Amino acid sequence: MERVLRRRRDLLEALRDNPSPKPEIVDRTAVSRSTVDRGITELVDRGCVRKVDSQFRLTETGRLALEARLEYERAIDQIQTAGPLLAEIDLESLSLEFLRGATVNVADPRRPWKVLDQSSALVDEATTMYGTGPAVFRKFYDDIDRSVENHGLTCELVIDEAVFESLDSAQREELRELLRRAEGTLLRTELTDSFAIWILEYADREYAGITVYSSGGFSGVIYNDAPNAVSWARTQYRKRKASAELLWDFR
Repeated sequence: MERVLRRRRDLLEALRDNPSPKPEIVDRTAVSRSTVDRGITELVDRGCVRKVDSQFRLTETGRLALEARLEYERAIDQIQTAGPLLAEIDLESLSLEFLRGATVNVADPRRPWKVLDQSSALVDEATTMYGTGPAVFRKFYDDIDRSVENHGLTCELVIDEAVFESLDSAQREELRELLRRAEGTLLRTELTDSFAIWILEYADREYAGITVYSSGGFSGVIYNDAPNAVSWARTQYRKRKASAELLWDFR
């Protein structure tokens, strides 16, 4: 059936909401009558289409097969779009559930910081943030600080222990003051990810995302508000938190 679905997807789509006789199928698909004849015969043989009076219509088999085919194609397209980011992370780091329907922003090497604009805007509106910090940048401080000022953001962060040790006293004090104002929590552990995981909560929705790093800075950002994607991110965050040591707690 897979081969037939690949070859005859357009016919299934044409019949999805419009049971039709063959001449109308030809008009809507802009293919030859002979191609429609062969395609309909193949689909009837596999139980995807049936003829009722003079019209051809999808069966439940055909409807579900088309849905599965379109979902497969969307997933493949999403994987291809995210390819530059996936190349930067370890095998088996992400779930397809997280990628389905996600927004994928790939960094422009000439202006890599611009790729953070959309995720920064999401942080601005959030009321609660959970995140990992395998790296810390100036913009990281600024985004959280702005959201604390604007919406009273509270946050819980799990930072890489090597990154924390690399901060000088002034940077640590700035981070401590930021978390104090955010009524936040800081934990540390060894993080081997090449990406940060973050979950943002709002009054009426949630977002989850990853920010992918590379040797040149940022590779890009993937984020999603689908419940399955948020659930995946929470599970990954909790795994990293489970091994972490509490440093500061201002709750």
